[in-house]
Amino acid sequence: MAYLLRFDGVNDYVTLASTINISTTDDFSIRWRWPTTSSGNHRVLGGDNVDSSSSRIIHFANGNITVYGGTGGNVGFSQATDQSIDRVIELRRVAGSLSLHYDGQQQGPAQNSSQSFTFGVLGANFSTATVASDLYNIEFEVNGQAISFYDPTASNGAGSILTDTIGSNDGTLVNFPTDNSQWVFYSDATGITADVTESTANFSESSNISVTANITAQIT
Repeated sequence: MAYLLRFDGVNDYVTLASTINISTTDDFSIRWRWPTTSSGNHRVLGGDNVDSSSSRIIHFANGNITVYGGTGGNVGFSQATDQSIDRVIELRRVAGSLSLHYDGQQQGPAQNSSQSFTFGVLGANFSTATVASDLYNIEFEVNGQAISFYDPTASNGAGSILTDTIGSNDGTLVNFPTDNSQWVFYSDATGITADVTESTANFSESSNISVTANITAQIT
């Protein structure tokens, strides 16, 4: 069973137990599958608290993505994409070169980046919540090591904790419903495969015919 975390886009967000800190020279990758379900600026990550105006990643309503450093200024990508498309978006920095990827494919040229970051909030920044959206997962990797993977499925559809399945740096849900309706079951089924076996008995002109078939189906 799989679950996503549904943001209503009004005032809900997630605070991390400890901030995720990235230095000016660290290589890193941040990957998220987080399509929007309403129009507006999608605040993917915020700083050390919800009021912070630095260390932000925003996917704007026009499709552009801007990365605001805690230090080192801002880097923007104008390879616009519809926010509502269900895809994996990745920001990847290697040796000071920051690039944007959709489903593993680089979009446009890489840009110089000497930014540092202190991320502590998912889904809000600068006292502003994100748009309505569905978080399937978000993953952080620093210097080639996966440090955090936030997977709503680990909630088992209940509670107020967004589990970090790698680093144990769990997130706490803020201003979400208390009836567990924020955890939405989904299936990534892409089709049905079936294995069929058939056996027949030897028979003559006067024999009874016996045919048996065993059919198993697996949703993939």
